[in-house]
Amino acid sequence: MFNVDENIMYGNVGVCRIEGILGGDEIGMNTEKKYYKLYSYREKEIIYTPTDTNVFMRKIMTKEQIKELIRKIPSLKTIEIQSKNMKVQSDYYKTFLKNCDSENMLMLIKTIYEKNLDRKREGKKEGTIENIFFKEAQEKLHLEIAIAFGVNIEEVPKIIENELKNM
Repeated sequence: MFNVDENIMYGNVGVCRIEGILGGDEIGMNTEKKYYKLYSYREKEIIYTPTDTNVFMRKIMTKEQIKELIRKIPSLKTIEIQSKNMKVQSDYYKTFLKNCDSENMLMLIKTIYEKNLDRKREGKKEGTIENIFFKEAQEKLHLEIAIAFGVNIEEVPKIIENELKNM
């Protein structure tokens, strides 16, 4: 169980702050279950979810865990997708976002970034669908980093750049 004021990754929503732990009767539910009152940083809204939900939840990474993850970027493998079918690719990319695993999101970002570089070299446009996944993964990961470091999200690229330079 998480505590009030902790920041967590919550399912597809991303980073949330636990604002309270309430009884079902306190939120108009006829149940004895306990509920987390979550504030979604991304959506800027309140979410109520049972404390025993099956939705994936984890604490956000610490600064040290983030630095370690950033140092993995050069050796991180890209995602290999055999199918050229965009529906198949889209479904596969969704699996990398589903549980908000930071390393998976970073792999997705690196994969799409490198694909877009290859496309540019070939004189082709970037993939529209892929860019949607790229932006979602980047936004979730950057928000987690910003909160862990206590900075604005705009400062995250500089944090990543500095960490890579200091390897």
